[in-house]
Amino acid sequence: MKLVQMEGDPAEIAAYMKLMGSALGPAEGDDEDEITTTGDVQLGGELGEADRGWLKQFVWSRGRDPERTQLIEDYLIRVISEEDVTVEVGTSTQTASGESNYLMVHNDGPRRFGAVTYVNPRSGKLNFRLLEDDIDDVRDRVEVRKIVKGQHHYRINLVLETEDDIELALLLTKRALVKVRD
Repeated sequence: MKLVQMEGDPAEIAAYMKLMGSALGPAEGDDEDEITTTGDVQLGGELGEADRGWLKQFVWSRGRDPERTQLIEDYLIRVISEEDVTVEVGTSTQTASGESNYLMVHNDGPRRFGAVTYVNPRSGKLNFRLLEDDIDDVRDRVEVRKIVKGQHHYRINLVLETEDDIELALLLTKRALVKVRD
């Protein structure tokens, strides 16, 4: 495995990586046993230093916009510390590692449903397991996905652009948690 040392805060490093057109992560041919970001990683409860470091690396290596990436990291840290949830890496059949570029926020209990929120660090977008009826009071602040076929439960999107959006994201996550816990 090749180790690259960079100096700067996460926003500066992300801006540099975006400018250079590269992302942090394993180089081609790296032994996957040496990579710490596996689909088996689950974060929940109190985050230790190692978990925070892993979360920061995952988010910042995929984020494109430093401000949005910081908001995504802040949301994840808050939702993990404030709610009874676990966060895990999505899976993909399209990658050698089997990992996707998104994270899933799950109720930390019996899983009768999928994630309550999908978190995409690259776009700064959150996708909630909510329907239009669940967001009447905040409809002007979110995007309602247009679904043509079938009953799709993930209809509400929110792109994090401000600190206020984190508060809204936490509110929507709580609403989705209530739905899966009932």
